[in-house]
Amino acid sequence: MRKFFLFLFIIITVGVSLFLVLGGISGQRHMVLLGLQEGDSTFLYTQATAQSLPFMFEQNSSPPLMASMEVFVDDGKVYSNPLQCQDLAILLGGGMNRHPRAESGFEGYLTKGSGEAYALNTQNRNTERLGEQEILYEVMLTNAQGFQRRIAWTLQTTNGKLRKEENCKVKHFQIATNPAPGETVVSSQPQVVVELQELVDFFDPTAEIEWNEDQGVLMIKRTGR
Repeated sequence: MRKFFLFLFIIITVGVSLFLVLGGISGQRHMVLLGLQEGDSTFLYTQATAQSLPFMFEQNSSPPLMASMEVFVDDGKVYSNPLQCQDLAILLGGGMNRHPRAESGFEGYLTKGSGEAYALNTQNRNTERLGEQEILYEVMLTNAQGFQRRIAWTLQTTNGKLRKEENCKVKHFQIATNPAPGETVVSSQPQVVVELQELVDFFDPTAEIEWNEDQGVLMIKRTGR
């Protein structure tokens, strides 16, 4: 009988461990480059300034392209932390400058312009527990029609607990870290995220998002323009 209970304990322990590893962790983390496809033309986002591009073109130099946006892909859907969505919101809100230039595989570059598509506000506030505070993060999106969408969540300063407030969710994703040379640790970490197709729909219902893992490009495809 003792052997039976020991065997049962081992089975349960292994089962719980597999659930935590396989079921409790979802999605994959990627760093991506932003792109915009309108008809037959494709533009890629560069962090270079609009003022610097004419000089680069004169020198026959290509602007730098960097995968600077963090996304998580889970079950065919693409998510990102709202703090990572500024460039995407500006692109969707029409605040990007286009710089036509014939390149291999695309027709030009995008640089950040101006606009009110994305605004971030943070504030400390006290909780019901004496001496405990949390940080409120509030992102306000504004589309071309003047409609706004509030995304809000909190971070407890004592224990790092995340709590959604509006138009976001808390999901666990696989995060790989390198604590030492040659050592990789994958763990489940909570992240505040928004589904990017929902964000795209708010700005432009005719557009859709396309994630190309091989190219590392997150493409916004405007089909209705």
